[in-house]
Amino acid sequence: MATDLLFITQELRKAVIRKIKRGENRLGIHVMDRLLLAATHNHSGVGGYMDNWVFEKAALGPYDPEVFDHLVRQIATAVLQAGRQWVPARLGVGRGRARGLNVNRRRKGDFTDPDLRMIRVDDEEGKTLAYVLNFSAHPTLLGPRNMQFSADYPGQLARALGEGDGPLPGRGPLQETMTFGGPLVLFFNGSLGDQAPYRIPGYEGFDRVEKFGELLAERVREISNGLPTKGSIRLKTIGETFPLPGTDVRGALGHFSFLFNGLAHLLFVPDSAYFQMLLVDEALLVALPCEPGVEVGRDLQARLQSRGFSSSWIVAPANNYIGYLIEEEDYRRGGYEARISFYGPGMANWVKGKVLELAQGMNEPGSAALPSKRGAIDRRGELPHRMP
Repeated sequence: MATDLLFITQELRKAVIRKIKRGENRLGIHVMDRLLLAATHNHSGVGGYMDNWVFEKAALGPYDPEVFDHLVRQIATAVLQAGRQWVPARLGVGRGRARGLNVNRRRKGDFTDPDLRMIRVDDEEGKTLAYVLNFSAHPTLLGPRNMQFSADYPGQLARALGEGDGPLPGRGPLQETMTFGGPLVLFFNGSLGDQAPYRIPGYEGFDRVEKFGELLAERVREISNGLPTKGSIRLKTIGETFPLPGTDVRGALGHFSFLFNGLAHLLFVPDSAYFQMLLVDEALLVALPCEPGVEVGRDLQARLQSRGFSSSWIVAPANNYIGYLIEEEDYRRGGYEARISFYGPGMANWVKGKVLELAQGMNEPGSAALPSKRGAIDRRGELPHRMP
């Protein structure tokens, strides 16, 4: 599930799961323990959904329980509606490059991740039903002065691929539902921690968003052209909640941070987080509850490839939020990303270790997809080979 939010909180995910569980029996499915709930990390979306005064002051604005309840209801409704619309389908996995569309915002001219990853779902006649896309860049084209709701470039990407007449995100009146008449587009951000979208010269504001989204959509179409699909694939998911290391905010407070670590933990730093993997044929979606830098993502993908996963995606932030994640050497350079890293310089290696533990579980026997009535999932997290 992809949302146009800044990040996902533990409370939001738990509330969505509780609400969906009430409708599972009617649908004859069991999915909620394995729900992948991701945010595009949109900076122009709704706030007020986190009941924590630190994050209220720093990012999301005053908590409003009506906003929280509305988000829970809308997300749960979308999942339940999808559960009622299972149809036979074919699926293809592809990958290309979107060179020049992201930049390293932390160190000018340094590493970027130009990879644009795709899962395309077609019906049995070959009509595209959905795209699942993965690209690494903060949705910050509109900047901090924008006071209009917008899904930024992921929203314009969805509109461009949908080939419909819906309003440009941020320009039309708020609607309960926007239907473009084309394929559904789910956008997952990647190793976005130090990645910013390229600001195309000659374009400002919403014109810039529109142009960027159209350029990214062109790359999607290029990758999609001639992409082979198949009707039987392997699907599996695994997830685990891990207790986190002790709070270490030296990136923000320097050598005197030990005086404040306990207070930071008490006020806003989580003590556990849910990590998840979803295997869709050869594509391994690695859902991380943070904003990983590009070097963290590259190293993690290389390690997963050495373990037999040829196409791994970083999906972030997902399921909950624990701050930024950068390599130790980069952490010691300081800067904004180090200040918002709440677990010290060794956290990137800790996270990579936990991800590799999950990867070992994905390779255990019994991982083949099983046919199942109405798309039920068994308790091992194995999904059917027919896609909704």
